[in-house]
Amino acid sequence: MVKRIFLVGFRATGKSTVGKILAEKLNWSFMDMDFLISQQAGEGVDVLTKNGSDWTKFRQIEIEILGELSGLNDVVIGCGGGVGVNDIVEKNSNKTYGELNKNILEKSEDSVIILLSLDEGTIRDRLKIQYKNKKIMPLLDENEAKNMKVDLDRDKMIEKQIEDSMNAYRKRKPLYEDLTSIKMSTDDLSPQEVVNNIMEVIKNE
Repeated sequence: MVKRIFLVGFRATGKSTVGKILAEKLNWSFMDMDFLISQQAGEGVDVLTKNGSDWTKFRQIEIEILGELSGLNDVVIGCGGGVGVNDIVEKNSNKTYGELNKNILEKSEDSVIILLSLDEGTIRDRLKIQYKNKKIMPLLDENEAKNMKVDLDRDKMIEKQIEDSMNAYRKRKPLYEDLTSIKMSTDDLSPQEVVNNIMEVIKNE
């Protein structure tokens, strides 16, 4: 019997939007990991990561929260884009936090892990809309973030952010696909249609 559902995938693939509708449909709780991390840290992701130049503290909090959520029942969990795939090394284990995340997901009994995916063009278009309508998200490449000039205008900053994100996506794509056999494209589907497809999948679990 399914007790929890993890939604994994890159930025802008619809994890939060789909997760909220799915949780309501199941009469479960929805947990957004990025929100929980910010709440625990007492600061936004951009501040916590120094605009992407240091993700270590973020990953430390993230793995703690993932471990806690993996033991809860009747929850839909919207995982951050780096869960199971990020390459920040945890110094004590000499493994990446992504590898450690994957171990937690694999050991979480009665769980279903669903990868939400989009083609690259759709990700780029959605990111551009998000960055123009909201604040700039932290860069995903620490070296890029450290070296980036602060005098870039907003349009150049958005283009820099999108290119950084797409490079990260290409690197992470095979790692995402290795997290689960359940893959669901959200291209050309409404959030409700995606939820309906997920409901059909979990009926058979």
